Amino acid sequence: MTTTDNFEKIIKTEKRKKVLKMVGISLATTLVLFIGGMMLINKRMTVQGKKVQEYVNIREMIQSPNIESFSEYFSNTQRMSAQMRSERFKNRLLPKLNFEIDNTTN
Repeated sequence: MTTTDNFEKIIKTEKRKKVLKMVGISLATTLVLFIGGMMLINKRMTVQGKKVQEYVNIREMIQSPNIESFSEYFSNTQRMSAQMRSERFKNRLLPKLNFEIDNTTN
């Protein structure tokens, strides 16, 4: 009977090792996928942020040419979203240009 008891102990320990190995591999894989996913999301958010910044800069130059922004930054509103904020001031020292429309017809 001792050989069957020893054999059962060996089977139990091998089963436990197998389960622990499977759990360890699963945790490691999950961790690697999670970290990789977060890095990928972070990279995509950075690219999207740069595109938004370029779009806002172009739009501001067209809509209000005498307003200068000197500080642009993103403030996080949630874990995966942010708002772009900029501190701007109006440059009143620019010379005024008088545009005359010639309404004469030839």
